[in-house]
Amino acid sequence: DHANSRFRLWITSEAHNSFSIGLLQVSIKFTNDPPQGIKAGLKRTYSSFSQEFIDIFNIPQWRPLLYT
Repeated sequence: DHANSRFRLWITSEAHNSFSIGLLQVSIKFTNDPPQGIKAGLKRTYSSFSQEFIDIFNIPQWRPLLYT
């Protein structure tokens, strides 16, 4: 049997000693570590907002609430 060339499998996992070495070796790995500290976390969060996201809500309380 052959797998479809368009088949993709996404796995989310924590590090574990029993994780399959074979699967790990043939995989593309991506890590996303959270920023260290409150300041770095807030900076990361606010930098992810696009202007379109900020402008999407047409209520006066939105912007002050967003940056509170």
